[in-house]
Amino acid sequence: MEKGSIKAGAQSSDFSTIAKVGDVSSNLTVPQIFRGILQSAPKEEITLTLPSAAHLVHQPQLTPVQGYVWRFSLRNDGQSVINLSTGDGGVTDGNMSIKCSPDAARFVIRYINVASGNESYILVRE
Repeated sequence: MEKGSIKAGAQSSDFSTIAKVGDVSSNLTVPQIFRGILQSAPKEEITLTLPSAAHLVHQPQLTPVQGYVWRFSLRNDGQSVINLSTGDGGVTDGNMSIKCSPDAARFVIRYINVASGNESYILVRE
């Protein structure tokens, strides 16, 4: 399979294109996360930070529901490790370091609280 030729799964909403998220530490955006497949090729170790819980919960594509789950993948085509961290209101469960690999690491975002001012989510590595 050639790089960039990942195709959509039956239950995905936009897995047909890859969101290239850059090769330096940065904050990810809601549209990048909701593309489904993220790709980076860092030469040095970087950290990618997910949006805050408020931004994820109140994005315009969905009506927020407690317990809602969103899946995405992150492919590391670089020479060093990518670390994922959560924004305000987020917590992690599992190893958030992604080593260089032709295989993508898979993650789930589960909304824990969707009440305005109390938004929270958990990021789980599958």
